[in-house]
Amino acid sequence: MQNRVKEKKQENGNDVTKALNLCKDARALIRMKKHEQAEPLLLKALAISPENPYVLVALGDVKRMQHQFTTAVQYYQKCIETEPLNPFALSGLGDAYRGAGNLAGAIDIWTQALDAYPDNYLVMTRLADALTKKGELTAARQIYEKAINLNPDDPFALSGLGNLYVRLKAFDLAGPLLEKLVLKQPRNPRAIGALANFYRRQEDYSSAQTLFKKILDIDCRNVYAMDGLADCARGNKEYEK
Repeated sequence: MQNRVKEKKQENGNDVTKALNLCKDARALIRMKKHEQAEPLLLKALAISPENPYVLVALGDVKRMQHQFTTAVQYYQKCIETEPLNPFALSGLGDAYRGAGNLAGAIDIWTQALDAYPDNYLVMTRLADALTKKGELTAARQIYEKAINLNPDDPFALSGLGNLYVRLKAFDLAGPLLEKLVLKQPRNPRAIGALANFYRRQEDYSSAQTLFKKILDIDCRNVYAMDGLADCARGNKEYEK
């Protein structure tokens, strides 16, 4: 009897190892954005180890990246049933809700995640972004500022808080953050565009034009930069009057 129990435990351990190895191979494919090739490996791993949290989260990630948000939600929720505080499942579930347009659901899940992991600045920036979209700017600002204090170089925190400061017309606070963002991502059109908008909002059209032109040097079809240059041209004419 004892031998049979021992053999069963060994068999279960071998199954978990097989599932994890398949998951590892699938993750490598996911990093290369080969989602369709990764999925069969993960389904095979799931068949071997149906409640394995690593496999469930990986499947949720694949489905989310394929914009199959309903299925992604199901995988993340199944993981959470077994591990209610799994940080990757909570974060992924929030992302899937956001992708599906369920902003309230995303905010609820990310709030739960921060209650469990209060120093997770990656979740902070997601939550603050969602609150900004809802117009809850004071709450968003507090969370962004906490994220910046935890990681002053995080590009999502720099961008989110910098843009929020611009929206609040706190230009003295916005400038250093957006300039730092561009220094860290000098060829990122979105980062450059945020700084260009900062200057445009203050009617510094010359500085804004320089940055919009820089975006077009990187991406000659960037519509945001084209529109920005047109706005600056109109602003300059109004200023000259």
